[in-house]
Amino acid sequence: MLCLVVRDAYQREQARDLRIALKELFDGVTWDTVGVYLFWDPETRNNLYIGKDSKLSVGFARHNP
Repeated sequence: MLCLVVRDAYQREQARDLRIALKELFDGVTWDTVGVYLFWDPETRNNLYIGKDSKLSVGFARHNP
């Protein structure tokens, strides 16, 4: 089992670039890319949302239009 952890804090205007990077990294690869993701508030460190998606870029885009 392979596990990759990406931790990043970004501004709203950076969301598009991050979504593109996730798409380039994970979409279309031959290994299983089901992933769990967490949105958190970097100031309070509170968890805001935990999700699971078979395409991480799609899950990210759903929360960052």
